Amino acid sequence: MRGFEQIRKVRIRTCLDTARSLPRVGTALRRAVVVAGLACGALALTSTFSIYRVASASMEPTLHCAASPECKRLEDDRVVVSRLIYRFRPVRRGDIVAFTSPATAPTACRGGGVRLKRIVGLPGEFVNPSHAIRGARRRWPVRVPADHYFVVGDNLHGSCDSREVGPIPRENLIGKVILVYSPRWHLRLP
Repeated sequence: MRGFEQIRKVRIRTCLDTARSLPRVGTALRRAVVVAGLACGALALTSTFSIYRVASASMEPTLHCAASPECKRLEDDRVVVSRLIYRFRPVRRGDIVAFTSPATAPTACRGGGVRLKRIVGLPGEFVNPSHAIRGARRRWPVRVPADHYFVVGDNLHGSCDSREVGPIPRENLIGKVILVYSPRWHLRLP
């Protein structure tokens, strides 16, 4: 009987040792799941939202910058752009959008990159800007082609927009500006 009790104690100790080591495996597994979840969340956020710095005065007084004399602030605003919003709803007149500058942009517009402007013309509409028409080479009104948008900056005299470049193709739209914040964390809607 005595040998049986020793075997039983050894088995119990082995089971207890295994049970004690399981929480360590469980903790490591939990940590791995949390890290994987955070990585997936970060990937989802970066593919869903983008953050851009307002670099020009073309959208003053709605979006503020600090780069030129026309700017109203000492620090640039930042904008959060939703990349997915136009998969769930159509583009609307008045939306402030981020888009990549088309290859046809004149050198006066200072090259390519991401621009922030307001939608004023939808596909199929006629646009006749009643304000500071630049680009005398254009005949007004202009019909916005299918899958294109006419965009204009809020600062009409300091904006290189569809009046110069022409309507923006749908594929150049990145998304809609959904939130504006300044470096001092003053949040506001556009």
